[in-house]
Amino acid sequence: MKPTRIATLVLHAVAVAIAAYVLVRLMIGAGWALPVSQLNLVLTIPAIALINLGLVWPILRYKKALADYLLRVSRKRPRRPDSFYAMRVLMIAKSSAIAGAWFLGWHVGVLIVQLTATNPNALIWREAFGALGSLLLVVAALIAERGCRLPDGDGDVDEAPLEKQPSGPVSV
Repeated sequence: MKPTRIATLVLHAVAVAIAAYVLVRLMIGAGWALPVSQLNLVLTIPAIALINLGLVWPILRYKKALADYLLRVSRKRPRRPDSFYAMRVLMIAKSSAIAGAWFLGWHVGVLIVQLTATNPNALIWREAFGALGSLLLVVAALIAERGCRLPDGDGDVDEAPLEKQPSGPVSV
């Protein structure tokens, strides 16, 4: 599985920010109220970021202990974490990074609408903290994803170059 590229996340965030800006402008033009993020969303997004970091902590601890063992700082070889656990943490981290980029785009789009309004809403801080929390979610998810990454080795099957196979019949 390839690591999540930051450029992909930026592209998602910018696209959602543009869509949010246009959608909110259309909603205001139709007479609807300006959408404001609720407090539970503003608090939940950073909580998910902390959960991501908590889930990757045993894997990061194992990597540190393994590095100490290989440098002969420690005599005891650390016990490997469950590979299925690491895969689950990786999948949660990848999905959290994409979701965080989308939430970041939404909050930035709505924040721009609020800042350009003639009379900004008093709850503009919710969008600002929502954008900050979403950015923290993306960063925490990228840290968790990088923590689950296997070290580059010499004997990796995926990294080994394929030998060219003969295309025609081979006579013996």
